[in-house]
This record gives sequence, C-alpha cells and structure tokens, in this order.
Amino acid sequence: MSVDQSDVSTAAVHEAATRAEEVGAALTLVHSVQRDIVPGRSESDGLVRESLAEAEDRAWHILNSHKVELSDYDIPISTEMVYGSGVDAVVEYLESNRPEAVYIGHRDLPSRQEQLEGSFAKRLIGKSPVPVTVVRKSQYVTV
Repeated sequence: MSVDQSDVSTAAVHEAATRAEEVGAALTLVHSVQRDIVPGRSESDGLVRESLAEAEDRAWHILNSHKVELSDYDIPISTEMVYGSGVDAVVEYLESNRPEAVYIGHRDLPSRQEQLEGSFAKRLIGKSPVPVTVVRKSQYVTV
C-alpha cells in the first residue's frame, strides 16, 4: 500500500486494512522519498525543497501516523520507506517483494489539473507488476 498524507490515502489505508483483516493477511505501508532532493533557496521564490533528512522525517511521520491509525485492526502492519522517483521506487519495491495487491488513493482531480500535475495512481497502474486497487475520493465520505 503506497501512502501519503492526503485524506484519500487515509481512506485507501483503511480499505486495505479491512481487506487484509478479512483474509488474515499482513499490510505494508510504503512511502517514497526522492534521493536527489536539493536544498531550496527561499520560501518567497516558491522553489524551497526539503533536505533528504527532512524528507525522511516527513516520510516516517506519514508512515507512523497511518500505522497508529490502524491500531484497531487485528493484522500485522509494517512500514517501508523507499528511495527514488515516486512511482519507479514503488514499482521497484513491488517487483522485489511481490505483494498480492496494492491499494492506492486517487484524488479525482479536475482533468486540467491532472494533466499538469500527473496522476501517481494512473502511472502506478500502468507499471505495477501486481494488481492495483484504486480507492477514489468520490467513493468515501468523511463523517
């Protein structure tokens, strides 16, 4: 399960945990960190990037936050931080570890915004060596 800090990722985490609990499977939460992150200039120029150490700290916070949130599920939960370009790093992890499935959230961005930003979920679907289940923003309601 590839995670970030979005609401839809949280929904996907719960969906994956529910399915894993139903079949008695373990769940691994994965987050990718860019290896080549360079320090930015200033906040005003909009080009600030975090250091690798800051990116790792953020990744561990995201992974551990999700893990704590899943503490009510009766399944083994582990976390993995992978390095490299987002989708490619996750695909490399999938190729090496061959889980039975991947769950990922999709934000349902307007098509123009998705064209500009790209879609992690769509790229992962195209490259994944294992089945991908997409949990769309429109499929869940926050209460």
